[in-house]
Amino acid sequence: MCSCLYLEDRLYYELQSSLKQSSFLISAPQEQSSLKKIYPGQKMLVWTSSNALQILRWGYQKWNHKGRVLHARWETAGTSIFFHQNHSRRGILCVSGYFEWSTQKEQYYFHRQSPLYLGILYNDQGEFVILTVAAMMPYQRIHPRMPVVFSRQQAYDFLEHQPIKKEALDLHVSKVQ
Repeated sequence: MCSCLYLEDRLYYELQSSLKQSSFLISAPQEQSSLKKIYPGQKMLVWTSSNALQILRWGYQKWNHKGRVLHARWETAGTSIFFHQNHSRRGILCVSGYFEWSTQKEQYYFHRQSPLYLGILYNDQGEFVILTVAAMMPYQRIHPRMPVVFSRQQAYDFLEHQPIKKEALDLHVSKVQ
């Protein structure tokens, strides 16, 4: 599930610029600007529910300190003891796209013309997990789960704990050679 994220330099600078012009605050050092592919365990720029832009690490440290939890199921994250104990809060990850492996070991790239706003949870240790849902058709043929992808307005509503109006967002899918 979502093995690698992709962030174009152009998107990074657009995000930084738009946040400077809004009510969001820049609270993290300007790093990661030239990073193209982001893998689990690496740091990433995210919007947080405290109206700040912060750099957080992808994955919560597991309770046994052997690896990282990378994803949280949308359906159960609110009732999970693990996420409750980590004082998880809502955030948004803005990316150009993400990579997914199929059950046939083929890699696919999911993207669209505008940025993808992925729902996340983050904790006090500077870590985040990506929220996932059951994949919609036609994406189910590649993987049974997918990240929660919001429009820009839905992303703001998610951060503000407002009801989210459902709308289908079409993703472009390309097989990676």
